[in-house]
Amino acid sequence: MDVRRLRAAVERPDEREPGTGPSHTEVMQRIGVDAVSVDRIALAVKRSGRGFLNKVYTPAELAYTGTNSERLAGRWAAKEAVIKCFDGTGICFPRRRIEVLPGPAGAPRVRLLGDHRGARVEVSITHHSGLAVATSHLEMPDIADILLPAPEAVILPDRPRDAHKGTFGTVVVLAGSLGFTGAAYLAGTGAARAGAGLVRLLVAETIYPILAAKCTEVMATPVPEVAPGAVGHAAYDSVLRQLATAEVGVIGPGLGRDRSTWRLILDLALHAECPLVLDADALNALADSARKKSRLSKNRILTPHPGEMARLLGKTTEAIQADRAGAARRAAKEWGAIIVLKGAHTLVAHPDGRLSEDPHEVPALATGGTGDVLSGVIAALIAQGSDPYAAAVSGVYVHAAAGRRISQRLGDNGYGHGAVPVARAALGGGATWLAVATLEEARELTGLVHVERILVMGGLVPDQAPAAAASGFSIGVSSLDFARALGDTDEVVPVHLKIDTGMGRFGSAPHEATSLARFINDSPGLRLAATWTHFASAGTDEAMTRLQFDRFLAAVSTLGVEPGLRHACNSAAAYRFPEMALDAVRAGIALYGCDWPGASPALALRSVVTHVKTLPTGGTVGYGATWTARNETRVATVAIGYADGVMRARANRGHVLVRGRSAALIGAVSMDAITVDVTGVPGVEVGDVVTLIGPDGDERITAEEVAEWSGTIPYEVLTAIGPRVKRRYKE
Repeated sequence: MDVRRLRAAVERPDEREPGTGPSHTEVMQRIGVDAVSVDRIALAVKRSGRGFLNKVYTPAELAYTGTNSERLAGRWAAKEAVIKCFDGTGICFPRRRIEVLPGPAGAPRVRLLGDHRGARVEVSITHHSGLAVATSHLEMPDIADILLPAPEAVILPDRPRDAHKGTFGTVVVLAGSLGFTGAAYLAGTGAARAGAGLVRLLVAETIYPILAAKCTEVMATPVPEVAPGAVGHAAYDSVLRQLATAEVGVIGPGLGRDRSTWRLILDLALHAECPLVLDADALNALADSARKKSRLSKNRILTPHPGEMARLLGKTTEAIQADRAGAARRAAKEWGAIIVLKGAHTLVAHPDGRLSEDPHEVPALATGGTGDVLSGVIAALIAQGSDPYAAAVSGVYVHAAAGRRISQRLGDNGYGHGAVPVARAALGGGATWLAVATLEEARELTGLVHVERILVMGGLVPDQAPAAAASGFSIGVSSLDFARALGDTDEVVPVHLKIDTGMGRFGSAPHEATSLARFINDSPGLRLAATWTHFASAGTDEAMTRLQFDRFLAAVSTLGVEPGLRHACNSAAAYRFPEMALDAVRAGIALYGCDWPGASPALALRSVVTHVKTLPTGGTVGYGATWTARNETRVATVAIGYADGVMRARANRGHVLVRGRSAALIGAVSMDAITVDVTGVPGVEVGDVVTLIGPDGDERITAEEVAEWSGTIPYEVLTAIGPRVKRRYKE
């Protein structure tokens, strides 16, 4: 989201006429293109006659077209192009509610028959080589751009027409370390895209080549390091010189925890003359040096989340959350700095007592990397002339408004990994279709691909047929009853006919598939887009899999109609029997690095130690006292339980990783906690990371191992990960 495009939309509530709402919104524009064979439309009319025509065209269109196949094909293509324009908007017009007729000058004109929410659509239709080709252009107010009321201090700097890069100031960003180059990239790019004239990204020499290639909008500059990828105090003079030429600096994102790095951070925080935004590891350095926090100045902006604020103040996170405003005000006054306490309704506190509360609650921003972007946005506003307090309040508002816009357009589970991010990664890797179990899951993915390339595979009932038809998704069909219900709607529904070849779950019996396929083919409201089956034992039983495949091919050969796309392979079959790939494969768990030899798991599951105690010999642990200490034992409590996906069958089974070492899970699994034996792991303390799935040092726990300890399969382990577990994504 470009801050400059947002400026005109930021208003005070008291500057609007009562009841008028926002006076400025962004206009969303989309293009849709479609082509259809004239012969195909003629064949549909020949087969289904008035049934087909009445489902697709309005009475006025039929009066204009008559039985002219070219005119009918032109309107079909135009309607499809319009439908594509609305993908991802939350608006779905059935074909019969899109009317395309000649205007006064003869050019086609579109009328949307329903709540179009201010949309304006134009189309053009051409004919070439037996094809009708239509292009559609959509303009409509972007509902996501209707902004929440802005706090009083929000003000965006002017951007004069005769400005140049010097007008908008320089931001210097000191960030990144080995393994944490993303933080540097996000902070620097955030500053550039928020309008700074020039951004210099100072990074350790080892990681400079990575960021020089990755950062195309900022100037990456190497500085001396004390260890591979770690900027140390030896760089103090050169960094201070760079800051002396800038309007503002950002220090901290991804810098790491080397003691020399922290010494550098503290000295820069005290002695740099320009304003500084201090985030992430800069806050960790300050928390480690309570004496130096009191010597900060009001041109320092600290951007802690509640956990960081707790460390800075020497309190618990719960205590901070219980009185967020009091904590922010107290820290600002004691340290003489501006405090940005992040979270829902982010607070900005000034040393003089001013306090601003942002109106946004955006869960999508509760993920790694978004804080790095916020630091860059705040710094860019200072570089453009805003005072630090106004920049902090305005940066928080702009950042949250951008997050709100994205979260309104996209949803948030693919095997426990998060449906939308997984879908985007799959499409980026070359996938052309998305398949889900339910309509609700499909709706989350709307806008990522053409709506027809989202397949709803699960068993739907006839009562769901109207919603399924109106969605535009491809729908799996296993029975004549459901096919009839779909065909009775006002849509032409793309259908994937499922044939049961041995799974015994969904699907038409092979001997009934021919009559069902012909019903679909002859129905004006249905289109046979694909035919498919599902293997029952592809990972374990070759004979059964080959028998199912032969049954499927035999059934398809007797349909008597074009079967469309043919797909049969799941992950196991795609790996073991590539010759069965046909026209498409449905890769499932293999996408996540499970059940595919040589693949790297995509997911790690981690939590933290919340309590450590020494248990005497004979002491017991957990509900039912199912574990008893044979010797004096160090026990760590970990903040994750069966409500988060750790199955109760794990009681006294398996292990986790702490500080790169194995620690046995002991006692029963509680709703919100597990307990582990850390006697053999030196130095365990509250806050230590605990790995339940994934690597830690030289050790690794796989989903397959967890499944064995839980008495289940990797699929259940991954899909059981609950919604309370935050998903964080990285490239």
